[in-house]
Amino acid sequence: MKFAIVNGTKAEATKGVNGICPSCSAELIAKCGERKINHWAHQASRNCNPWWEPETEWHRSWKNNYPIEWQEVSLLDENTGEKHIADIRSAHSLVIEFQHSPIDPKERETREKFYRNMVWVVDGTRLKRDYPRFLKGKKEFRVTDKKGFLLLTY
Repeated sequence: MKFAIVNGTKAEATKGVNGICPSCSAELIAKCGERKINHWAHQASRNCNPWWEPETEWHRSWKNNYPIEWQEVSLLDENTGEKHIADIRSAHSLVIEFQHSPIDPKERETREKFYRNMVWVVDGTRLKRDYPRFLKGKKEFRVTDKKGFLLLTY
């Protein structure tokens, strides 16, 4: 997780600092090492967001294109009590999820149902064979004016 609440403010992980999870209010510790991207982790073994995945530089760099207040927005389904943290939620309630690794189709459908108004940004170049496999469905893609960017409507 990129952000925690520190002294009432959304803050990035800094070595030696503790924070509060914006989703479940549990205590978080800053993980700031040499091998992984700086992030917050729950102090106790806890998974407040079952869709959580380790974040890569690719993922973080996409999120950094948006205002901090749009990043990692905790959302609650009032009917079920289910909570999730959207990568990006715009001022107009559009959710953007960045997906660098494979995702189970059922989980994709579950996320789309939960967020409703959302789009995916998918990395089709993670492995050598990803992009050719990705392009197999090209007949369903819409070409954009940006090289390497394609749109797919489900």
